[in-house]
Amino acid sequence: MQKLIISSIWGLALLGTIQAAQATDILNQDEVAHELTITEGDVVRTVELAAMGDIRDVCSGCTITLEDGQTLTAKENDIIAIVDGKLIADE
Repeated sequence: MQKLIISSIWGLALLGTIQAAQATDILNQDEVAHELTITEGDVVRTVELAAMGDIRDVCSGCTITLEDGQTLTAKENDIIAIVDGKLIADE
């Protein structure tokens, strides 16, 4: 029984690692911070992305909106960059 529990825990940990590896990252290449709105399904959240900073594992497919209204739909595994105030997807 104990082996089954330990195997289950390791399986869940591995599943969490696999899911995180299939997530969108956002990189800010600008020297100013940006406020982003992340919409994934019915969940909407606002995050501050520091100048030259990054946010890893943001979502597994979501809509990213920059403070000026630019919108980009990201798929899982996309790397999104902000360069000169523009959202750019590197799929």
